Amino acid sequence: MEARGSKVKYPLLFEGLSEKDVISLYNTGKLIKIRKGDVLIKEGDEDKTLYFIINGVVKVLKNIDGKQQEIATIKRDSWVGEIAFLKESKRTATIVADEDTNLLSLDERAIRSVKPEILLIIFKQLSTIATLRINEIIRLEIMSQKRTKSLMLKLKSAVTSYDKLYEHNEHILNVLNKIPMLPAYTNTLITMLASEKTAVTDVVELVKSDPSLAAIVLKTVNSAYYNLKNKISDIHHAILFLGFNQLYQIIVDSGIKKCMPNRAEFTEILNEANALSILGLEISISTKRGHSALIGTVGLLSKIGKSIQLLLEIQNPKFKLFLSYLNHYQLGAMLLKKWGLPEIIHESVYYLCYPDFATPDEIPATFRDNIAVLYIAETYYRYLKNNSDEHPQSAFTDMYMNCLSITENSPVEFVNKKILPLLNKKLHIYPEAFRQLFVTS
Repeated sequence: MEARGSKVKYPLLFEGLSEKDVISLYNTGKLIKIRKGDVLIKEGDEDKTLYFIINGVVKVLKNIDGKQQEIATIKRDSWVGEIAFLKESKRTATIVADEDTNLLSLDERAIRSVKPEILLIIFKQLSTIATLRINEIIRLEIMSQKRTKSLMLKLKSAVTSYDKLYEHNEHILNVLNKIPMLPAYTNTLITMLASEKTAVTDVVELVKSDPSLAAIVLKTVNSAYYNLKNKISDIHHAILFLGFNQLYQIIVDSGIKKCMPNRAEFTEILNEANALSILGLEISISTKRGHSALIGTVGLLSKIGKSIQLLLEIQNPKFKLFLSYLNHYQLGAMLLKKWGLPEIIHESVYYLCYPDFATPDEIPATFRDNIAVLYIAETYYRYLKNNSDEHPQSAFTDMYMNCLSITENSPVEFVNKKILPLLNKKLHIYPEAFRQLFVTS
């Protein structure tokens, strides 16, 4: 306290208290001094002591992703430690002195001996401080949302502003024109799968009635692609073994392979697309969101733009660095449109680029759930490929999970808990490359 003439100036803590009450409070509590760098409160501790800063400054540190990050500073005439004191919870943050600091300490025993009228004043102050801090949090949240929106718009512009230029680029068009058309049977099947009116029996009958399709299915299921111990000799057995979803995936995958060079790099791209198709389909069925057959098909076609990108790099090796920045989803959508596939197919492939820079609301409702499902599938695929304990997430992962009503903490936790048990039961019907993902991860 500070004397000036006949008046005494007290810290904020003592406003409304008589000098006798001030002395009583000092006697009840404990005056402490901490040096710069000293830890006053440690996050996670169960101590309930309340502190008032008489003079000095402390930093508030929060453990975020395993690292201590400063989230605020608190100066004189303010309380610290009030959350654990009021809520009977563990310490929610670490408090470290930013300079030499004097404090009044009130532990649980001291608080119990404080006179009710003094305690009422303390609680009023804590209420005022809580209101001020909530208002500050709201202000910072609004600022954060504005920054995020600005960054989203700039990133979206950077990714999508050249879309029209792709359609008129000579090098891109030359590559697209040289890629063979999809076989007629693949085009027919994809068009059927794009319609929600198509029944499973329609696709099965198509395969049974076309000897060339039956031959493709039997050849594929008996190849190293599946690496089965016992060979399958007739199409009826193959259909029973594979099931509807793997049946059409074989046919679509076969058609795509006929359009791309037989090289290891392209095979790796197709394996990735196949994995996304399988994961996406299972996620769609589990969450009851999206059109599962369409999701499986879009998954198979999702990386075809990567193949175009690779073809461009092979033809223009000097420009490999620049070509790597092309939006392969846009390239893929252009090719699928050129092949005459339904709009919902090529537009779905295009919108797969959105989750990296946009919230689900930015995606048209027609495509939103399907894109969210495939985004969760791709996130899990990256986790498997990285063979790491870290769970990959982006700025909007939680929003895409909410879109599908997924309540787990991450896509990885969700798939491990809800999808993996289902996959394990029928892992034998999937291609060898997909099975190996779970062996090596």
